[in-house]
Amino acid sequence: MKTTLVLDAGSGTTTLLLALPDSEPSEWPKTIVPAGHPVRDAATFLCDGGFPQPELALVCGMGIHPAASPADALRMRRWKAELHGSGLCPERVLCNTLPGWEVQALLEKTASVFPLTLAADSAAAAFMAGLSLRTVRERCQQEGVTLIYAGHSHVQVFMVYRERLLGLYEQHSSVALETFRRHVEEMRLNWLPDEEVRASGGHGCICGELPAEAEGFRPTFVFGPNSTRFAECGRLVKTCQDEAFARCFGLLEALKRRDAA
Repeated sequence: MKTTLVLDAGSGTTTLLLALPDSEPSEWPKTIVPAGHPVRDAATFLCDGGFPQPELALVCGMGIHPAASPADALRMRRWKAELHGSGLCPERVLCNTLPGWEVQALLEKTASVFPLTLAADSAAAAFMAGLSLRTVRERCQQEGVTLIYAGHSHVQVFMVYRERLLGLYEQHSSVALETFRRHVEEMRLNWLPDEEVRASGGHGCICGELPAEAEGFRPTFVFGPNSTRFAECGRLVKTCQDEAFARCFGLLEALKRRDAA
């Protein structure tokens, strides 16, 4: 493994991790700083800690826009195109350019400081964090599973079958649990309208093409830094020692899949 800087630009905080070869993940330097200047903060983190310069940088983000913004509908259209047909496979999560996606500006700015940079949408990074768990990988080969990533600002739901992302739901973490549970159930039934999710304050959803052979996506795994709020929605699992870094480890899982492809 190369010395790899991992940067998760969230809406409230930036999470930074330096993955070092020949050392355990629990020993890797990491920090969380307020959002605003992720690339500058990454450079400061490396300099102040006296850490080696990374050979590779991995970043994720999804941008910030007001609730019920037209950007939500555009985002869901991009995701619908991405998932149409066979879904998103792990090997395609990381890219060296993502034109039209919110993370593209962050990718370009990071690459101006760390030339070898790959990026993913934050939702794809969260999906990969869930897929890093052996339990999830084994179960989704048998039947469809539901992954719930609970962040402090957003909650995302992923419908996964045979390691492919087939359905997506994005909502604010403040959503009423009754509304959230109903939305997840209707999504499993393959008919939750995207417009209904946006009307409730969320970004939207993609379903309607979920395969019958996935058998309803009943097994449900909940993870992320705000997972306890959604504990009654499924089985709580940990993707890493500190769930605030879940998407960072999701990016590293995506890198492993990309390198192995």
